[in-house]
Amino acid sequence: MILAHPDARHVALRVCVTGTGFPQHEAERLFERFAHGTNGEGRRFGQGLALAQEVVTGHGGTIAAAGKRGAGATFTLRFQRA
Repeated sequence: MILAHPDARHVALRVCVTGTGFPQHEAERLFERFAHGTNGEGRRFGQGLALAQEVVTGHGGTIAAAGKRGAGATFTLRFQRA
């Protein structure tokens, strides 16, 4: 699900996904290319979110992740309004 939350100065897009989620302490590592999870499972995060972060920051925005193991995740992209 994608939700848009505009205000006077910014637009925030929230992308909510279902699935396995991730421990919140790994949120920042999700944006590192090929980072390994710290949960001992040897899970790798790949490069998709690293590329997304490059695109978003290249347009002056921010991207953040929030999640909980077994409960999916929410990714928030925030941009300044034109």
